[in-house]
Amino acid sequence: FFLSKKSTSKNMSEGASGLVKMIKTSPSDKRFPSQNQANHCWNRYNEWVMCLKGTAGDADACKGVRQMALSICPEDWSNKWDEEREEGSFAGVEFTDPE
Repeated sequence: FFLSKKSTSKNMSEGASGLVKMIKTSPSDKRFPSQNQANHCWNRYNEWVMCLKGTAGDADACKGVRQMALSICPEDWSNKWDEEREEGSFAGVEFTDPE
């Protein structure tokens, strides 16, 4: 999400092009009230895979869901799960990209 006007909001950062980028994170989820967000991360990642499955692999339609997963999950975890999905050894929701 890019805005054309500069803002001093603490939730915005300036990109290299001079445009201000809105920074978003996964909204709170009452299913995960504690500080340990590992389950929250796992579920957000699987919600993204379910979105891909429901849209026949349309990554653009699931962009927001992917962003929520990436905002709460460590990059190493999501990269590992992406690799496991490609290899067919992912323990979560099964979906193989039709490409």
